[in-house]
Amino acid sequence: MTNTRAAELLDEAQQAYDDDNLEEASKLLTRAMRLDPDNARLYEVRAAIWNDAGSPQYAIPDASRALRLDPSSVPALIERGNALLATGRFGDAADDFSKALDLLPADERIDVQFARGRSMMLSRHWDDAIEDFSEVIRMRPDAAVAYNERGFAFEKAGRPAKALRDLNHAVELEPKNPAFRLNRGSALFNMNRKAEAETDWELAYDLGKKDNGLVYQLEQRFKLLDKSLPGAKARKPKAAAAATSVKPSPKAPTPKPRWRKKPEAPA
Repeated sequence: MTNTRAAELLDEAQQAYDDDNLEEASKLLTRAMRLDPDNARLYEVRAAIWNDAGSPQYAIPDASRALRLDPSSVPALIERGNALLATGRFGDAADDFSKALDLLPADERIDVQFARGRSMMLSRHWDDAIEDFSEVIRMRPDAAVAYNERGFAFEKAGRPAKALRDLNHAVELEPKNPAFRLNRGSALFNMNRKAEAETDWELAYDLGKKDNGLVYQLEQRFKLLDKSLPGAKARKPKAAAAATSVKPSPKAPTPKPRWRKKPEAPA
């Protein structure tokens, strides 16, 4: 009887989750856990909810509990990997994504392959990141974001020609993506193609001027550009001028939970 009711609560939680009611889904799962504490699926789903709510610190213990109950749980490995990635534990995240990839069929690997590539890149393992993004591109040749990420990794690995090739491809696929233009501008600047870099950065500003983090990065790029021009006056390009006094927080901000009230503490 207890397990039957727990299963009903899980179904209700899944429906609430699908309806984007994360607070209600979390409450229902917590109730189900009290009835069926050894059900790994309950912890998998709640870990996903914590990640979606911008609270990865809670997703880690839930996903870990699910893995103690079911060591081959791919959803738990992915959710814990996502939470570790969000909390800056990039190497641990890559380990979880690697374990998930070993268990996934070939046609379901692309998202996890990309996530591992991000983990590798943030760990500054450039060649490993390039390998993962290359596999993503093999599976989905029109994945603009994978070209952008691989281009960034190529640049950091000291391969500017390959970096520019990938960043060009990313911009061709998504010409209105400001982040892609910012990255391509940086690659062009590092190749001493400053006029082209400035063009990309100005376009990036036009496309992304409502994104304070992006605008701040552009401000820093224009400062570099000014310093690199012999005898140049302290000009203020429009992106740099608009970005003045806009500063990001020291770390990437954690997304705020979508619920209005504080959710129940993890069981």
